Amino acid sequence: MYLGKFKGKRKDSKMNENRKENSLTSWLTINHACNLRCAWCYQKQFSGSKKSMPEKLIMELIDLLLDLPAKDVILIGGEPTIHPLFLKTVKAIRSKGLTPKAVSNSIRFSDPDFVKAAEDAGLSMVVSSVKGFSEDEYERATGIRAFSKLRTAIENLDNSGMKHRISITITSDII
Repeated sequence: MYLGKFKGKRKDSKMNENRKENSLTSWLTINHACNLRCAWCYQKQFSGSKKSMPEKLIMELIDLLLDLPAKDVILIGGEPTIHPLFLKTVKAIRSKGLTPKAVSNSIRFSDPDFVKAAEDAGLSMVVSSVKGFSEDEYERATGIRAFSKLRTAIENLDNSGMKHRISITITSDII
């Protein structure tokens, strides 16, 4: 057990009421791996790490959040959607009464089946990180030629039942 001494301290109705009144947002980094290669990315220091957080630790951390006035759990990475347990993690967060969200490069959301699976799992919101406004700009910024996939992902997310936001990463290649 990773977090044995912290687990299960408080799960009473006062905490549930506190969660509604004074909710915090929790950020959970579930991996360092990414399907892009952005030269400026802060995660680059972990680029050699293809490890994903193990399931047991993810579940213990979700349980730990129940002892805090946390309501929203934002999954981040690397790229959280490439974690092999991404959808299972979303379901686990939702099953505990918390609201799962993700900050993503959104490439996986170009697949309509993945969008549906994420929505069905309970993902409530995706923030898509945009790193260029043309195929060439996007490739310069990310090392991957995937701007058309990003555009498709944005359309798919906008047509889903999930909330969707855009975050624009300003780099010297863009300005």
